Amino acid sequence: GFSVDGSGMLHGVQVTDVHADIDRYGGGRLRVEAQGRGDAARLRQLLRDSPVYAQHKDTLDHLQASGPARAAFQLELPLVPRSTTRIAGHLDLDGARLADERYGLRFESVTGRTRYSGSGFEADGLRVRHDGQPGRLSLRAGEFVRTRGQVLEGALDASFATRQLLDRAPDLAWLKPYLDGHSQW
Repeated sequence: GFSVDGSGMLHGVQVTDVHADIDRYGGGRLRVEAQGRGDAARLRQLLRDSPVYAQHKDTLDHLQASGPARAAFQLELPLVPRSTTRIAGHLDLDGARLADERYGLRFESVTGRTRYSGSGFEADGLRVRHDGQPGRLSLRAGEFVRTRGQVLEGALDASFATRQLLDRAPDLAWLKPYLDGHSQW
């Protein structure tokens, strides 16, 4: 076998530490572990230019991200026919900005950890600010969903202006003259 250690830049993302090894050539496994940091926009672009893009094209095409981020990546590839590659890691955001215009969502000061695998991700209880109000955002996709059959699950616990909520539900527009203020949702 062999091993390699190093650091460098990948798509504008600083790879602070990378270790790769093959334990043995005949029937062994390739293992790669890496840590990096940079702007979330560069990490998003790195994902768009990787094999991950094919599976998450719609999300990566519409997601806007910027701000400080740290990432960890692990890959394990058995060097035998018909083997399964395992990918895992996490992304730590520290005051980042996220937006998805399809849903009219913008979040500031996003802080917390997102775990991912080769078949999904989970961001549980990210601290966010939405329209200046503090909140918690949770998202799950793929193997991390709690209800089997769901593609994506999300929850936002934050204070919203009643008018803002009614704007998202046109059938309830008749309530606008009767409601005012904020409420925790």
